[in-house]
Amino acid sequence: MSRDKIIDSIREFFETDLLKRSQVDHVSNNDNVISAGIVDSLGIVMIISYLENAFSVEIDDSDLVMENFETIESIATFVENFKNR
Repeated sequence: MSRDKIIDSIREFFETDLLKRSQVDHVSNNDNVISAGIVDSLGIVMIISYLENAFSVEIDDSDLVMENFETIESIATFVENFKNR
């Protein structure tokens, strides 16, 4: 899967699932979704579940580093790196 498709998929997840839970109505690929209040601890759990299902990855506790989940871009990079392990 290309990086663009990964980003599109993650963006769609944010728009259909996470933005509804926040006071924010738009997010760009480089917005810090944690500091913007789009993602909280439950949101991280939702992202992990989504990534495991959508991209067939198994995320370990050691992967739970905030930098991996701060932006749509960083999440896409995390997925790419995970797939290349």
